[in-house]
Amino acid sequence: LAGVSTDVFPEANAYYLPLVSGDNVKGVIGIALSKQSPLPAFERHILHAIMNDFSFALDKWYLQKANEEVAREAELEQMRANLLRAISHDLRTPLTSISGNADILLTSGEQINDTEKLQLYRDIYSNSKWLVQMVENLLAVSRLDDGKLAIEMQPELVEDIMQEALLHVVRINNTHKISFHVEPELLLALMDARLIIQVIINIIDNALTYTPTGSEIILIAKEIGNSVHFSIMDNGPGIEESLKARLFDPFTTGKVQRSDSRRGLGLGLALCQTILKLHGSELTVADNEPNGTIFNFSLEKGVVNIVE
Repeated sequence: LAGVSTDVFPEANAYYLPLVSGDNVKGVIGIALSKQSPLPAFERHILHAIMNDFSFALDKWYLQKANEEVAREAELEQMRANLLRAISHDLRTPLTSISGNADILLTSGEQINDTEKLQLYRDIYSNSKWLVQMVENLLAVSRLDDGKLAIEMQPELVEDIMQEALLHVVRINNTHKISFHVEPELLLALMDARLIIQVIINIIDNALTYTPTGSEIILIAKEIGNSVHFSIMDNGPGIEESLKARLFDPFTTGKVQRSDSRRGLGLGLALCQTILKLHGSELTVADNEPNGTIFNFSLEKGVVNIVE
């Protein structure tokens, strides 16, 4: 205590009461007074009682924040552990395949016909491409979590974005039929091109992974008002209702429908959702009747200012 009617700075023209939580002073209450009109004893006791209750409330609030921080750290630690387990599990198979096929080509290449060699080359390429995609997702997730990934919003031609994304996802053996349609043809959307390309790649790669050979994947972009609506649909077996609620959580994966499909870290769709939220949008999922899945998101329509 300090100020009027106390032994600490009694010459001050106010009565000061510390607001304490634990062993720390979190603030000070000051009431303007004069030496001739000090705070009456009854009112002073009421003020102290109120401040004590407020201090207890602060203690409770700080304790709750500390518990939340501990819980968050525990959750992050669990996610790190899950990530390490997932990485070690998912890296083993493609790396083993790459090294095994390379060893066969090195040691027995002269005894293998051209058709078998071509298949080995395709397997090495496919596994390498999957590893690159996984590493890109991991790096993007880490940059987003650290706040180091600044987005650069520019009006982009939607058709160019789709074509660029398809260059990175179409498999050599062309097991799926992939097509896209943009309406109108010269349609612009405001976006960070590299991030939206990553979103489209991840969604198509998800469809390639969880739909059987021969399935059709269609990308559609349409102008609706001041927005550009994107739909990526397939005619595969669809997604179970129980899985849709947590589909965009990290490490969530569906039941693999193909014997040769990758397991995946379950980061692809979670990363898509994070990127789209940075764009003020959201990724949603719906059923594609009569069968299949549709992923939808929207972006602001882009406008190019022509300076004459």
